Amino acid sequence: MGKLGHHQLEQLVLRARGGDEQAFAQLYRATAAAQYYQALSILGDEQLAEDAVQECYLVLHRSLQQLEKPRAVVAFLNRTTYLVCQNIRRAQARAKPVAEADLEQAAQLPSPQDLQLRDTALTLSAAIAKLPQRQRQVLALRYFSQYTVAQIAEMMQCSTSTVDRLLTAAKRALRQQLGGTFALVPMGLLLRYSCRQLPRPALPGSAVAAAVGATAILCVGGMQLAPFDLHCELQQSPAAAILTACIGGIPAQRVELSDSSGRTTDMARSKDGCYTLPISQNGTYTLRAVANTGRVHRRQVTVTDLDRQGPTLAEIRPTEELVYFTVHDDSGLAADSLRAVDARGEATYLDKVEGGCYAAALPNGSYTLLSSDRLGNTSAVPFSLTGGQADRVAGE
Repeated sequence: MGKLGHHQLEQLVLRARGGDEQAFAQLYRATAAAQYYQALSILGDEQLAEDAVQECYLVLHRSLQQLEKPRAVVAFLNRTTYLVCQNIRRAQARAKPVAEADLEQAAQLPSPQDLQLRDTALTLSAAIAKLPQRQRQVLALRYFSQYTVAQIAEMMQCSTSTVDRLLTAAKRALRQQLGGTFALVPMGLLLRYSCRQLPRPALPGSAVAAAVGATAILCVGGMQLAPFDLHCELQQSPAAAILTACIGGIPAQRVELSDSSGRTTDMARSKDGCYTLPISQNGTYTLRAVANTGRVHRRQVTVTDLDRQGPTLAEIRPTEELVYFTVHDDSGLAADSLRAVDARGEATYLDKVEGGCYAAALPNGSYTLLSSDRLGNTSAVPFSLTGGQADRVAGE
């Protein structure tokens, strides 16, 4: 399932229901690798596994409108792949024996030693096919794809201890099934060595192409197994900006954000598998995601709408009794924040008159007008009063 959480996959299903071809292609990219490995572990043949994956996604496309729980699309795919593989196995069992003419090609086959290794791998695959689905998946990811335990945990959305437990249970079950000479070889070594005998083809794009047409071919045609897709979203308001980065396919080793000065901050992984980071200043940033394979994706992110300016003093207007101040701020002034501080540090708080107008009785002297807005931005404007005149007006 990559790093897309259940909620994100549900949203892709809902978009695909509405005819969004890109959404179905993205759903395919995020989930097809696990289905391919499940099919391969059941069928033991890469071409049959590809056929099973194609059929699985055709079934999904036909069933989009009837899918009762879009959030559980992975469970639907797991079950569909299993059933499709069982149908393929039954069809293979009913196939006719190999004709004698086909045996004439024996000279072109690999050596007996290579065939023995291949037979060992296929025997092992047949035994794996009898295991529970999650055990099959974890074995395929660990030994066929050669992901680390940490990577598998991220792809399967579980803990590393769960992955270790599944691996241990699967290898114990295989040893009990196979017995004989297989018992003399460490099961992990046998799995790792045997999986090298099976080719590692790229996942086909034809499953999506058959389901949603030529547009999808441009999206996923020639796609390599377990792609690394980076999607980012910036949510902005005057108060804050939140950057969210979601990664599909190969797990990320590191996701970080750099500002224009080169200062780098690691992004935190959230419960849904995405990465988030609050941004406190306007500017241009570089989002950098590094896959466990070493592949790097970059995105430019520009933040422009954060309010980091304090209130603006537009006018000071002295009268015989009071001094009036006109103060503006788009986010609104903080309550009881306007005060005039004299040279001795004594503060006189301003009373609100109307709109952005405030007033206080102030004698002649030097002052600093201090103010804050509701976002915590502050301003300090020095001014003086002499003979009923204000010596400073903001902006002049």
